[in-house]
Amino acid sequence: LMGLGAELERPVIGVDVGCGPLAIYALIGAARNPHWHFICTDIDPLSLERAKTNVELNPNISSRISFKLQPNASFILRNILDPQDQTPVDFCMFNPPFFSAAEEKKGRHDTACTATPTELVHESGGEMALFSSLLQESMMPEFQERVTWFTFMFGIKRHLKAAVSILQQHNVPFVVKKSFIQGKTHRWAAGWSFQRWLSKRNTATQIPSPLPSSLPLPPPKRRKLTEGTSSKNLPRFRDIVVHCLPLATVADRIHQTISN
Repeated sequence: LMGLGAELERPVIGVDVGCGPLAIYALIGAARNPHWHFICTDIDPLSLERAKTNVELNPNISSRISFKLQPNASFILRNILDPQDQTPVDFCMFNPPFFSAAEEKKGRHDTACTATPTELVHESGGEMALFSSLLQESMMPEFQERVTWFTFMFGIKRHLKAAVSILQQHNVPFVVKKSFIQGKTHRWAAGWSFQRWLSKRNTATQIPSPLPSSLPLPPPKRRKLTEGTSSKNLPRFRDIVVHCLPLATVADRIHQTISN
């Protein structure tokens, strides 16, 4: 996805499904890429209001981040992307609740998380149910033709293999996968697209078989530390301002969620 703005000669538009109270992906994406615009969604009005507050603390990028409340928890892109508006959407990213029950997370040593129960648990089938919902909506003509890339992050490794198998069973033409490791936290992601033009865009980046681990788009330039190079010289996101909930407020919300 890096470098798309200059190549497309128009703003890159992404949808962050379930942005939470920080909208951190949109903040980082917009800060790093001045041509990127985000539509942040959530089913929790309080989380959305908190996310708006965080974005407003960053006036240099706030104009490129908008918010939409999803009134129906069973929908993902429906109610968010107007079918009458055919403005291209370059990617839709979904970092969902990973577990179907609080007990499923117990004993997990590959997850370090301070999220509230509502951000971790989706009782109606967990992340695989949400993946199925996104896949079904991605195959709807109005989204299949409008959105270039759909991506979904998994908290359970075996679900990635199952998801890739399901995508192949549906004859999705482009499927990619990726793993992320940050300290003790492991995550896995799948991406898919129905855009046939991807196979013609660059012969050097066509998707071969077996599945590659990165999207067929120009990779970002990476900087490696060498002798005499300080980590202080590497890019930092020092200009991003994020306002977090006080610990007492977080505790109150967790207690209220458990009580309900």
